[in-house]
Amino acid sequence: MTPMDSTRNARRARRAAVAVVSAAALVLAGGFAVPSAGEDAAPRAAAARTGVVFRLTFDGRGAVRDGTTFKNAAGKGKVRVRLDSGRFKRVRGKPGKALRYPVAGGYGLLEGPDRKAWDPGRRDFRFGVRVKIAKSQATAHMNAFQKGYHRQAGGQWKLQIDQGLPSCVVRGDIDRILVRSAEPVTDGRWHRLVCWRTSEHGVRLFVDGALVADKDAPTGKVANAAPIRIGAKKLGPGSVDQFHGRVDGPYLFVSSVG
Repeated sequence: MTPMDSTRNARRARRAAVAVVSAAALVLAGGFAVPSAGEDAAPRAAAARTGVVFRLTFDGRGAVRDGTTFKNAAGKGKVRVRLDSGRFKRVRGKPGKALRYPVAGGYGLLEGPDRKAWDPGRRDFRFGVRVKIAKSQATAHMNAFQKGYHRQAGGQWKLQIDQGLPSCVVRGDIDRILVRSAEPVTDGRWHRLVCWRTSEHGVRLFVDGALVADKDAPTGKVANAAPIRIGAKKLGPGSVDQFHGRVDGPYLFVSSVG
């Protein structure tokens, strides 16, 4: 066995071990991933800027119109509904309520102004959302959850479902990584999608707790001035990458290490 073979075998073993731990750690409660005991342990001084820093729920009553706001359930900040017509409808989620995209005859998204806590920098982080999409709703480009554009100064993180296939995009000051599932999630059932960037293992995509795609390469620092957006990259007209389907429980977890 050559030294190169030994290195490759060690890397495969490390990936397999981390995949088991990662899948076990993706236990969801109230719409966001909860770290397993001892994972991402942060010093007390860092507690305010680490952990789950963004989470939304859509429970409640009342019309969801242009200008309606939802408070960040994990800390400071809020998102505002932006619609060019009509209104969003609250529908059954898993659990609680979800939002159904898009609005009839128009475009819509949720947008939260930039906050430093939502920029992971070089630290490990993960972000996810639950979606329910029928096969007939799949389009070529659907953005579910993101911060930053493709060429955004400071980088980008994004979870998208293009042609029914979920994928993660993380772009930092070193490189841009995209990992995509080979299996669609457009079966009309709820699916939990999680993107995970670590300094040691690159970018990984989990679907319903199972590792389905990964790339072991560094991305570097991700810190931009863009807002968080849910359901599209911008308000129409033009190319907006509008999401179609139901969305629930978007969250962002930032670690104290990286």
